Amino acid sequence: MYGVLQALFQRPRQSPLQRGGPRPCLEELEHRTVPSVSPIQQVVVHAQLDLKDIQADIQAIAKAAGTSASASVTADLSSLNTSLNAVLADLAAGKVATADINAMLSAQAQLSTDLGPNASRFLQHEVRDLRQDLNDLSRDLGKIDKEVNKDVAEVKQDAQALAAALASNTNAAVTADVNALKADLDAVFADLAAGRSAVHDLNKVIGDETTLVRDLGPHIARDVRHDLNELREDVRDLSRDLTQINQVVNRNVKDIQRDFQALTTALASNTNAAVTADVNALKTALSTLAADLSAGKTITTDVNTLITNLNTLVTDLGTTVSSAIQRQIRDLRGDLLALALEAAALTV
Repeated sequence: MYGVLQALFQRPRQSPLQRGGPRPCLEELEHRTVPSVSPIQQVVVHAQLDLKDIQADIQAIAKAAGTSASASVTADLSSLNTSLNAVLADLAAGKVATADINAMLSAQAQLSTDLGPNASRFLQHEVRDLRQDLNDLSRDLGKIDKEVNKDVAEVKQDAQALAAALASNTNAAVTADVNALKADLDAVFADLAAGRSAVHDLNKVIGDETTLVRDLGPHIARDVRHDLNELREDVRDLSRDLTQINQVVNRNVKDIQRDFQALTTALASNTNAAVTADVNALKTALSTLAADLSAGKTITTDVNTLITNLNTLVTDLGTTVSSAIQRQIRDLRGDLLALALEAAALTV
């Protein structure tokens, strides 16, 4: 598997990457022009860059250590590769990657110990970079989870406070509005837990709020008005964050479609039956992804399928493919992993 990753990620670091310097904005990523980004979009981009840096670190360390590395160093590199594969699998499946990132940090610490004080300055620098990038990834993934989870927790708290404030209200229409609001909020939370688009149910919640305000009439108690305003504000915050992530997801899917078309063109003259089958499998999986995204369904399984199919294609292509095809594969793989991160950000 490490050989596959090496083939897919041999690209120079693309960052203003002096430690402590500013991270690139989304506008700078892959030289694509896109609108300005929100904080949560920026964190997703940072996590993507962290992942690329980690892969570059491991490649640089393996190359610098060379074939004369001690048995313990070789074992440490193997542990790093195993844990990296587990992190990638977590992200592709929309799972929490904390345990596997921690395993990578442990393997990095052991590698630093086994290299000893006599390792070259370059090698020591790369090992330190790896630790920094792993910590960055862990922190950025935590920020993604925290941002959406914070919105959800605040909405739940607001809804409970509003229900308590309205508990003594005997108006049948208000009671029905509160029940509809609760049901639609539960649907939003279920959507997020399953990784589905919550946009439709969030719109229903916003409609429920409007109906409740109308049925409460002009003389609303101060505590009810306060709780209702808090709920409306936090629902809109959640809707805005999810909408912004979805915008990034849709742009990334378009990038993936362009990557695939370029790869298909580059492989047009390849007559290997296995390669042809792999390309067809990728095409089918990409169509499924686009359809599920359009329907508001979860896409984590689709992304995982695409990554698996791409790995199979890399294996079937072998090691003698042209630099142009290698570049197209790297682009496609990078965008798929970015999409995996974005899909994870939509799941609470």
